[in-house]
Amino acid sequence: MHQLGDELMITDGTIYY
Repeated sequence: MHQLGDELMITDGTIYY
């Protein structure tokens, strides 16, 4: 469940910018 979007999304406890 790792998707990158325009906004930061928290996946698996990790913050993706």
